[in-house]
Amino acid sequence: MRHLIWTLVAVVAFSTMTQSAAWGQSRNRKQQKLERIAEALGISNSNDRINNNDRNNNDRVNNNDRNNDRVDNNRDNAADNHDPLAKSFSADERIMANTAAFTNLSDEEKKLIFYCNLARLNGKKFAETILKPYLKGKTSQYIKSLYTDIAKVQNLPMLKPDGILCEVCASHCADMDKNNFYGHYSSNGTGPFDRMEKKGYKGRQRAESVSAGYQNAIDICIQLLIDDGITSLHHRKCLLGSQYKVVGVAITKHKKWRHCCTLDLGDLIYKKM
Repeated sequence: MRHLIWTLVAVVAFSTMTQSAAWGQSRNRKQQKLERIAEALGISNSNDRINNNDRNNNDRVNNNDRNNDRVDNNRDNAADNHDPLAKSFSADERIMANTAAFTNLSDEEKKLIFYCNLARLNGKKFAETILKPYLKGKTSQYIKSLYTDIAKVQNLPMLKPDGILCEVCASHCADMDKNNFYGHYSSNGTGPFDRMEKKGYKGRQRAESVSAGYQNAIDICIQLLIDDGITSLHHRKCLLGSQYKVVGVAITKHKKWRHCCTLDLGDLIYKKM
């Protein structure tokens, strides 16, 4: 009798376990079905949404941190021109002036644009902190007039490099070197405006400055600003003209003068660098 009772208990327990397992399997099937329906409708589990949101937020924070690091690095690179002459200008001023920092121009070509922009940004500060130390007391009628003219210059548009104008400048410098001459007209008689138009640059305001004998940016910049012997002060007016907003530049070797430079200016950017 006792054996029969234990047998009945075991049967009931097994039956209950079987029913529970069946119910659990049925529940799991229903749950899986609901999840498949939710997935088809684009609805995810709330916990999954919370976890995904946390992960996305963390990713955004990390990406923002990386972007901020890149901005800081770019800012440092743009402000650092490796030239102590510019240290009197603030980091923000140096960044504004260093418009060619991330182009493929040579270091001296970048610096030439940089110095021209510093003069255009704050002519008085440029004269006091860069021009005077450079000239070391030298004077002439052209230097005196430069001090007068540049003291009036402030917050002119920063010259930004234009790819087409840089190509025009490089081509003209190569022509001057190959054919051993120096000037605004090409060896075939083509003028600067014709060279620009041939390459596709058609800005309304255009000008050109040329230099010979110097390789360093500061030497070229100050040579053009002083404009010694040029009664029209054409080159000075080019560098300090408020109508100009873009620039092309090339500094190359020259058979006779060792180095030559062409600097073209315009009012519209046609090819960003």
